Amino acid sequence: MTVMSKSFFVCKCAASSFLANGIAGTAAAGPGTLRQKELVEAALSAVQEALCLSSNGEPLDLIAPLFRTAVNALGEITGEVSSEDIFEAMFTRFCVGK
Repeated sequence: MTVMSKSFFVCKCAASSFLANGIAGTAAAGPGTLRQKELVEAALSAVQEALCLSSNGEPLDLIAPLFRTAVNALGEITGEVSSEDIFEAMFTRFCVGK
């Protein structure tokens, strides 16, 4: 498993756990409103699609927009949408568009 695949897996597990706790109504932290739940689900869906593309060997330029979608969805919950640092870190390791 590559470093990128491990990162995707960790994100997927964390988001799945967050959704499960919120849906189950436990005392653990979870989405507070239906809108927040939908945003977390949208982020999780984007990460799952990115995982699928990655496992199929698709190029990063097809995967990166899915992370932007996930970051933006979660940023709507927190009130902060700042994906530049994340993408800068990703692209320093990969050559995209050449």
